[in-house]
Amino acid sequence: MTGKEAINVYKRAITRSDEVLAEADLDAAPRWWPPANEFAAPPMRDGREVVFRVLAETSVHAGHLDIVRELIDGHQNLVVG
Repeated sequence: MTGKEAINVYKRAITRSDEVLAEADLDAAPRWWPPANEFAAPPMRDGREVVFRVLAETSVHAGHLDIVRELIDGHQNLVVG
């Protein structure tokens, strides 16, 4: 996949995410939650909490991948002192 193709994939995903969020009732509780023996966290209150959790988890894991990339190529893009 070229860089341009990857960017287009991300742009399509962003567009689709925007469509889904525009239709979602972010004030409503999740329609389903996994059983406690599979996922011990308490159910989230509403769609906003779910979206926030997805964003937080994505940023954490993106950070993990950035660390791996730094270990591979030895370059740091953003260094906070």
